[in-house]
Amino acid sequence: IEALLPSRYRHGHAGLIKGFFDSPNQRPMGAGRDLRGMRKDGTEFPVEIAVAAIPLEGPPIFTGYIRDLTERKRHEMELIAAHEETRSANDALRVAIADLAEAQRVAQVGSWSIDAATGNLLAAGRFQDEIAPWSQLVAGVLDELVLRLT
Repeated sequence: IEALLPSRYRHGHAGLIKGFFDSPNQRPMGAGRDLRGMRKDGTEFPVEIAVAAIPLEGPPIFTGYIRDLTERKRHEMELIAAHEETRSANDALRVAIADLAEAQRVAQVGSWSIDAATGNLLAAGRFQDEIAPWSQLVAGVLDELVLRLT
């Protein structure tokens, strides 16, 4: 089985085998860890390993299963990427909806602009009368800005 292990894991494998002999119950290997196998060409790949003792008289006999998880891991990464893309799209949609709601609110209120020559607020729409008194305040603020900048 050492031939299937990447070299960096081989030194500790004997201790793991001893632990299995001490308690030979069927269980997945490396629970909570990402296990790696090695192909003949030396490339590594993610694996899932299960080993079980076969209860017979005589020397212990074991059976094991190794499953290549390359495709599963690839699908997991695709799902994570799709989830992130969906989250980003949802965030952008929330911003767009908020912007649209604000635009609708402003459209219902009316519009305004500042006459650069006089500093007066020019208003149109249903709040024209409410906005008009503010033009004197805006004119005063603009005059103060002009004095400070010159």
